[in-house]
Amino acid sequence: MIEIVRAEQGDIPRILSIIADAKAYMAEQGFSQWTEDYPDEQMFRLDIELERGFVIKLEQNIVGVAALSYKQEEGYSTIDGQWLSHQPYAVVHRMAISKEARGTDAALRLLQSMELRCRVRGINSIRTDTHSLNKPMQGLLKKAGYSYCGVVTYPMEQIPTGDPTRLAYEKILTDGCACKGE
Repeated sequence: MIEIVRAEQGDIPRILSIIADAKAYMAEQGFSQWTEDYPDEQMFRLDIELERGFVIKLEQNIVGVAALSYKQEEGYSTIDGQWLSHQPYAVVHRMAISKEARGTDAALRLLQSMELRCRVRGINSIRTDTHSLNKPMQGLLKKAGYSYCGVVTYPMEQIPTGDPTRLAYEKILTDGCACKGE
């Protein structure tokens, strides 16, 4: 059984384990979107406190994590390219899947859950960004129907690595879900 729920403080050790695995996987792939210090425990505790942290569970075991924010992303205000829309949007950040769940549909299911949560709130656009060398995430976004929109550049103080540019993606949520509540 797959379940996607809000993360809780007691989930932090497993979340940090998944993030450590993701950082190692990125290093194996030849890039460092994240660093030793980012994302850190404090960031995930804040995600939980602000009710933007989510986990995906497979048979009661946490196999993935993501943050969903409804706050407009400062780094998205300027893009070398063009966003699909100018409407309010949500942002997916800090998404990672455990090494045990790689190759399954867990990442896709987690993204789809974030999209549903947006629809429920009447948000019809969802955005995210990733490192130019993060081919697994780029493939996932393409599979999930996200469109590449261009390159965003974060202020250097907001980026944990030396490269402040990220590939930007957006998906317009147009299936007409008439969902209420969350």
